[in-house]
Amino acid sequence: MENKVYTYYKELPQWAKGVVIVGVLGATYILISQTIKRFRDAADIRAAMEESNLAAEELKKLQAQGVNPTLTSLQIDVIIKSLEDAMNDCGTNEERVYDAFKKLNNQADLTLLVKNWAVRYYRPCAASEPISFGKYLWDNKSFGGGISTWLNFDLDASEIKKVNKILSDKRIDFQF
Repeated sequence: MENKVYTYYKELPQWAKGVVIVGVLGATYILISQTIKRFRDAADIRAAMEESNLAAEELKKLQAQGVNPTLTSLQIDVIIKSLEDAMNDCGTNEERVYDAFKKLNNQADLTLLVKNWAVRYYRPCAASEPISFGKYLWDNKSFGGGISTWLNFDLDASEIKKVNKILSDKRIDFQF
Protein backbone atom coordinates (compact mmCIF):
# COMPACT_ATOMS: atom_id res chain seq x y z
CA MET A 1 0.00 0.00 0.00
CA GLU A 2 2.75 2.43 0.92
CA ASN A 3 4.48 1.86 -2.42
CA LYS A 4 1.27 2.58 -4.34
CA VAL A 5 0.76 5.88 -2.49
CA TYR A 6 4.38 6.88 -3.03
CA THR A 7 4.23 5.83 -6.70
CA TYR A 8 1.05 7.81 -7.19
CA TYR A 9 2.67 10.83 -5.48
CA LYS A 10 5.82 10.54 -7.65
CA GLU A 11 3.71 10.63 -10.81
CA LEU A 12 1.97 13.87 -9.84
CA PRO A 13 3.02 17.12 -11.55
CA GLN A 14 5.17 19.47 -9.44
CA TRP A 15 2.33 21.86 -8.62
CA ALA A 16 0.18 18.95 -7.35
CA LYS A 17 3.02 17.70 -5.17
CA GLY A 18 3.21 21.18 -3.66
CA VAL A 19 -0.54 21.14 -3.00
CA VAL A 20 -0.26 17.74 -1.31
CA ILE A 21 2.65 18.88 0.86
CA VAL A 22 0.87 22.10 1.86
CA GLY A 23 -2.30 20.11 2.61
CA VAL A 24 -0.45 17.59 4.77
CA LEU A 25 1.39 20.37 6.62
CA GLY A 26 -1.86 22.29 7.10
CA ALA A 27 -3.70 19.24 8.42
CA THR A 28 -0.79 18.46 10.76
CA TYR A 29 -0.77 22.04 12.04
CA ILE A 30 -4.53 21.99 12.69
CA LEU A 31 -4.33 18.65 14.48
CA ILE A 32 -1.45 19.77 16.71
CA SER A 33 -2.92 23.20 17.45
CA GLN A 34 -6.34 21.74 18.33
CA THR A 35 -4.70 19.22 20.65
CA ILE A 36 -2.74 21.98 22.38
CA LYS A 37 -5.91 24.11 22.62
CA ARG A 38 -7.78 21.27 24.30
CA PHE A 39 -5.03 20.91 26.92
CA ARG A 40 -4.98 24.68 27.53
CA ASP A 41 -8.77 24.85 27.74
CA ALA A 42 -8.81 22.04 30.28
CA ALA A 43 -6.16 23.84 32.35
CA ASP A 44 -8.11 27.13 32.10
CA ILE A 45 -11.31 25.43 33.26
CA ARG A 46 -9.49 23.82 36.19
CA ALA A 47 -8.10 27.23 37.18
CA ALA A 48 -11.49 28.92 36.79
CA MET A 49 -13.17 26.19 38.86
CA GLU A 50 -10.80 26.92 41.74
CA GLU A 51 -13.07 29.76 42.94
CA SER A 52 -16.09 27.44 42.94
CA ASN A 53 -14.18 24.64 44.66
CA LEU A 54 -12.97 26.98 47.40
CA ALA A 55 -16.53 28.22 47.86
CA ALA A 56 -17.78 24.62 48.24
CA GLU A 57 -15.20 24.03 50.99
CA GLU A 58 -16.10 27.33 52.66
CA LEU A 59 -19.81 26.47 52.54
CA LYS A 60 -19.13 23.19 54.38
CA LYS A 61 -17.21 25.09 57.07
CA LEU A 62 -20.01 27.64 57.44
CA GLN A 63 -22.63 24.91 57.72
CA ALA A 64 -20.52 23.15 60.37
CA GLN A 65 -20.61 26.45 62.31
CA GLY A 66 -24.40 26.57 61.95
CA VAL A 67 -24.46 29.22 59.21
CA ASN A 68 -26.74 27.89 56.49
CA PRO A 69 -27.93 29.52 53.28
CA THR A 70 -31.26 31.30 53.59
CA LEU A 71 -31.86 30.80 49.87
CA THR A 72 -32.34 27.51 48.04
CA SER A 73 -30.11 26.42 45.17
CA LEU A 74 -33.00 27.18 42.81
CA GLN A 75 -33.26 30.74 44.14
CA ILE A 76 -29.49 31.15 43.78
CA ASP A 77 -29.71 29.86 40.20
CA VAL A 78 -32.36 32.51 39.44
CA ILE A 79 -30.02 35.17 40.84
CA ILE A 80 -27.17 33.77 38.72
CA LYS A 81 -29.35 33.90 35.60
CA SER A 82 -30.25 37.51 36.41
CA LEU A 83 -26.54 38.38 36.79
CA GLU A 84 -25.69 36.66 33.49
CA ASP A 85 -28.45 38.54 31.69
CA ALA A 86 -27.31 41.81 33.25
CA MET A 87 -23.71 41.38 32.10
CA ASN A 88 -23.94 39.50 28.77
CA ASP A 89 -23.91 41.26 25.39
CA CYS A 90 -23.78 45.02 24.98
CA GLY A 91 -23.86 47.19 28.06
CA THR A 92 -24.19 46.17 31.67
CA ASN A 93 -27.32 46.72 33.70
CA GLU A 94 -25.61 47.72 36.93
CA GLU A 95 -28.91 48.10 38.80
CA ARG A 96 -29.76 44.45 38.08
CA VAL A 97 -26.33 43.46 39.36
CA TYR A 98 -26.87 45.45 42.57
CA ASP A 99 -30.40 44.07 42.98
CA ALA A 100 -29.10 40.52 42.63
CA PHE A 101 -26.58 41.01 45.44
CA LYS A 102 -29.23 42.69 47.62
CA LYS A 103 -31.14 39.38 47.59
CA LEU A 104 -28.33 37.62 49.44
CA ASN A 105 -28.85 37.51 53.21
CA ASN A 106 -25.68 36.03 54.67
CA GLN A 107 -22.21 34.69 54.00
CA ALA A 108 -23.58 31.22 53.18
CA ASP A 109 -25.87 32.68 50.48
CA LEU A 110 -22.94 34.41 48.79
CA THR A 111 -20.77 31.31 49.12
CA LEU A 112 -23.52 29.19 47.54
CA LEU A 113 -23.78 31.72 44.69
CA VAL A 114 -20.01 31.55 44.03
CA LYS A 115 -20.10 27.73 44.24
CA ASN A 116 -23.08 27.38 41.89
CA TRP A 117 -21.70 29.95 39.43
CA ALA A 118 -18.72 27.65 38.79
CA VAL A 119 -17.62 28.56 35.23
CA ARG A 120 -20.00 30.43 32.96
CA TYR A 121 -19.29 31.62 29.45
CA TYR A 122 -19.63 35.23 28.46
CA ARG A 123 -21.21 36.56 25.25
CA PRO A 124 -19.29 39.69 24.14
CA CYS A 125 -20.92 42.70 22.52
CA ALA A 126 -20.95 42.49 18.73
CA ALA A 127 -21.00 46.30 18.35
CA SER A 128 -18.16 47.27 20.69
CA GLU A 129 -16.09 44.07 20.52
CA PRO A 130 -16.53 42.69 17.01
CA ILE A 131 -13.34 40.62 17.04
CA SER A 132 -14.22 39.06 20.39
CA PHE A 133 -17.76 38.46 19.19
CA GLY A 134 -16.43 36.75 16.05
CA LYS A 135 -14.23 34.56 18.22
CA TYR A 136 -17.29 33.82 20.40
CA LEU A 137 -19.27 32.77 17.31
CA TRP A 138 -16.46 30.40 16.36
CA ASP A 139 -16.11 29.02 19.92
CA ASN A 140 -18.86 30.03 22.37
CA LYS A 141 -16.64 28.95 25.25
CA SER A 142 -13.89 31.45 24.47
CA PHE A 143 -14.68 33.85 27.28
CA GLY A 144 -15.53 32.42 30.65
CA GLY A 145 -14.78 32.28 34.29
CA GLY A 146 -16.11 32.51 37.79
CA ILE A 147 -18.26 35.32 39.08
CA SER A 148 -15.21 37.37 40.12
CA THR A 149 -13.93 37.24 36.53
CA TRP A 150 -17.29 38.40 35.18
CA LEU A 151 -17.65 41.24 37.70
CA ASN A 152 -14.10 42.48 37.15
CA PHE A 153 -14.60 42.38 33.39
CA ASP A 154 -17.97 44.14 33.37
CA LEU A 155 -17.82 46.59 36.27
CA ASP A 156 -15.41 49.41 36.99
CA ALA A 157 -13.79 49.94 40.40
CA SER A 158 -16.56 52.21 41.74
CA GLU A 159 -19.26 49.72 40.70
CA ILE A 160 -17.41 46.83 42.36
CA LYS A 161 -17.05 49.02 45.44
CA LYS A 162 -20.84 49.44 45.46
CA VAL A 163 -21.33 45.64 45.23
CA ASN A 164 -18.89 45.20 48.12
CA LYS A 165 -20.78 47.85 50.12
CA ILE A 166 -24.07 45.98 49.56
CA LEU A 167 -22.39 42.84 50.90
CA SER A 168 -20.77 44.53 53.90
CA ASP A 169 -24.08 46.21 54.84
CA LYS A 170 -25.49 42.68 55.16
CA ARG A 171 -22.46 41.64 57.27
CA ILE A 172 -21.16 39.45 54.47
CA ASP A 173 -17.39 39.33 54.85
CA PHE A 174 -16.31 39.09 51.22
CA GLN A 175 -14.81 41.53 48.73
CA PHE A 176 -14.72 41.18 44.95
